[in-house]
Amino acid sequence: MSGGVLKAGLVQGPDVEADRAIILRLARQLDAQAAFQTGEAHQLVAALEKGQIHVIGGGLPAATPFKSHLGLSRPAGRLSGSPEGEERVLAVRAGENGFLLALDRAISAETRGRGQ
Repeated sequence: MSGGVLKAGLVQGPDVEADRAIILRLARQLDAQAAFQTGEAHQLVAALEKGQIHVIGGGLPAATPFKSHLGLSRPAGRLSGSPEGEERVLAVRAGENGFLLALDRAISAETRGRGQ
């Protein structure tokens, strides 16, 4: 995706603003505008699989039960509220390797900017 609108789904929770910042950085990298919708994880995964959104953020655990159906990013930080300090990831459609690479670059740039 280059130009146009980057459609993102966010699962509401304590990590939503950190993941929103990553998605906004990704949109800038792609010369796109970001459009956000919020929802429950199952609903957003279904929308992602149908191509209605491009990326999901907002506190997905690295061990998400959806991982076999999605492309998962590199860790974007620790999952807030996880007693084990589990890492959180963002998700794209399975097979979107180039897009996933762009997302991983946005995560690297954003986490460097926050000093993580």
